[in-house]
Amino acid sequence: MPLSIRDLVLFLAVARSGQIAEAAGDVGLTSSALSNSIRRLEAELGSRLFERAAQGMRLTTFGAAFAERARRLRADHDDLLRHAHDVRAGSAGVLRIGASMDTLDALVAPVLARLLPLHPTMQARIVQAPADALVERLGEGQIDVALVSDHAGAPTGLMQKTVGRDFFVPVVRDRHPLAQCSPMQMADLAGYAWILPADRATVVDPLRSVFAEAGQAFPRVAVEVDGDTGAALPIVLHTDLIAYVPRGIIKPPFRECVRVLPLEQLHTVHPLSALLRDGACNPPLLDEFLGILADMRVEP
Repeated sequence: MPLSIRDLVLFLAVARSGQIAEAAGDVGLTSSALSNSIRRLEAELGSRLFERAAQGMRLTTFGAAFAERARRLRADHDDLLRHAHDVRAGSAGVLRIGASMDTLDALVAPVLARLLPLHPTMQARIVQAPADALVERLGEGQIDVALVSDHAGAPTGLMQKTVGRDFFVPVVRDRHPLAQCSPMQMADLAGYAWILPADRATVVDPLRSVFAEAGQAFPRVAVEVDGDTGAALPIVLHTDLIAYVPRGIIKPPFRECVRVLPLEQLHTVHPLSALLRDGACNPPLLDEFLGILADMRVEP
């Protein structure tokens, strides 16, 4: 029996949860019916997809490779159905955009300001989440594009386009002792703890290099912020910590309450990227969206 989209949906439900009972609830089947479906699929493919244990279902090496292709096939299938629906409805369609906090203001808002007037019947659906979560949703076809800051590279099945750049800068609250320090030297930062992104080695490693070149010990990290670097700003307002954040997110009301430290060697450049599914048939709205991004050459 040939594979169907439903086969892929059921398989991916189990791969995502790792539990038959939970996946069965998600797809509206009994646990036994879902187990039988997975066994039939394994028999059809001639290879085991999962290792079964008391803790749940874990993908085999073959299963992990099959899951990657299955996600792409399901995403392409959903794109085709969505495109056909838009054509029948005579609408401009729906554009599903994933954005991290620092790209929502820097990229999404200005592009939509130009795109929406051109297509009065279009609809934009925006998902704001950390970059890793957006990559997962993109791979599963839940969004058309993921706009992220300083991503280390495109995973298998995705491609990456640089669409602008942002600067990470050190900031303190306006009542911080360093806010009135002029001129400022690297040595003036000694003794102050920092707020740094926990999962952004491409941001933190250049910062380490700057301190090393200045002959300074790397500062103590008092707070690590995972995913959303914008969470650092409210903490800065209530402490004497130094935060390292994208300049593009320093907007009202924070702009009036924080100061960017004038140490140019600590102002590091990082790319803003659009991640797309490799080989996918982009909806026309997405092509227009990307065209506007290319014209803007975004740089806060």
